[in-house]
Amino acid sequence: TNIDDLVEVTDFSVWPNPFNNYIKIKSEIFAEGMDSFELTDNLGRVILKGHSINQGPIDLTALKKGVYLLRFKVKSTIRTVRIIKR
Repeated sequence: TNIDDLVEVTDFSVWPNPFNNYIKIKSEIFAEGMDSFELTDNLGRVILKGHSINQGPIDLTALKKGVYLLRFKVKSTIRTVRIIKR
């Protein structure tokens, strides 16, 4: 990996957090092309996964109240954010 292959992840936000039904995600890493994303519960079970995600409101009304981990992979960078559903 050379320095040009590294992805800067300083501008990354998920809001609101805690959330009720919807979250929004903003990040410059999406411009680099997301390899994959995964949403897991506190037991590590995969709830949702894919290769792209909408930066607009994401409907998570089907989730039960609790703590979840939202993980994104872009090139060799993995970013994980803990989100809480009220």
